[in-house]
Amino acid sequence: LAQTLRAPATKLRIYSCLDVPSIAERGRFKPSKNCVPMEEVKPNLWESSGTSSYESGKLPLVTDTSCQISDPDTFITFEAAREAQAWDQGDTIVACYCLQQFSLDASFV
Repeated sequence: LAQTLRAPATKLRIYSCLDVPSIAERGRFKPSKNCVPMEEVKPNLWESSGTSSYESGKLPLVTDTSCQISDPDTFITFEAAREAQAWDQGDTIVACYCLQQFSLDASFV
């Protein structure tokens, strides 16, 4: 990851998407609603010599299995839970989706 020296990000939210719409259909596509969240990463800010950017090197990407239930705006969507079934940790994501839905409405079960 290369970032400009002016305003580098100190934290990044990354999503893993199996199916991304075509460019023509991407206008309403939101990774936060349609993809599986990864744990937040904090890029290294190593100044690249002779350039006007920071190079972070490789970033560790891990599926976010924290399953927070305090902010409904960040809840896993049905689409993301369905997509996660193809992943190694898919059961964890689907279980988290169910827990989050239960926290909104106990009659969900």
